[in-house]
Amino acid sequence: MSPVDFGLATLLGNERSAAFNTGAPFGPDDAGFIAWNFDPNFMSSNLLLTSGRIEGHRVRLGAESLCTGAVIGINVAGATLTAGQNLVAICDAAGDRLAVSADQSGSWVSTGVKQAAWTAPITLPAGDYFVLVLAVGTTPPTLRRGDNAAGAGVNGLLTTPMFSLRGIRTSGTANTSIPDPIVEGDYIVNGTPVWVALY
Repeated sequence: MSPVDFGLATLLGNERSAAFNTGAPFGPDDAGFIAWNFDPNFMSSNLLLTSGRIEGHRVRLGAESLCTGAVIGINVAGATLTAGQNLVAICDAAGDRLAVSADQSGSWVSTGVKQAAWTAPITLPAGDYFVLVLAVGTTPPTLRRGDNAAGAGVNGLLTTPMFSLRGIRTSGTANTSIPDPIVEGDYIVNGTPVWVALY
């Protein structure tokens, strides 16, 4: 590529012409998922979950899909987790809970990529959803995450409304279940993007 071509490619960025394209970007379907909140190549650190706090991370589904469950990555195993209170759920952009997993307290005491299946598969139309993660116990698991960009993180300049953000979490830490519906006033800005995916 000549210096001129290189300069044009840099200037045009994501809008560059097909002449500079080497192929479509790697997407969730290439890894067996139907959606994720970001490419796992951008995982850069870890987040120790706070017991009793619900973490919410928005994913965008491009087409109607059958969804069986959600996936997280555990880097440090949890310990002494409370049975029946370690859960994953999905809600729509209005806060309506659409599905919830079975208890994950037995799964989250080891590391690895963890699939949390819904109690029954659901069909999701294209749109935005929140994957909600709740851990309760003496030592919650530590999840893989992206960069929090000194607190701004995935939300950029946005701070409200909560359900327009990409990362949210409950202000309280006494949750033992993921309620239905999800009440927007119970959540605050969360700039630390834990990696989540749907399958």
